[in-house]
Amino acid sequence: MQNRGRPKPGGTEVILLVRDVRDILPWVMSWGAGVRIQEPPVLRELIHEEAQKILLT
Repeated sequence: MQNRGRPKPGGTEVILLVRDVRDILPWVMSWGAGVRIQEPPVLRELIHEEAQKILLT
């Protein structure tokens, strides 16, 4: 995984270059509501699915 962080108003933008977005899912989820996924849409979908599983257990 390679990352580049850039300070932005209201937070930091982080660009991660990964082979599979599932590899970073636990790390992204660890930020809770403090994270906003801009791209790719599939990562937003994975997070949504994981959050649904958490709510249902």
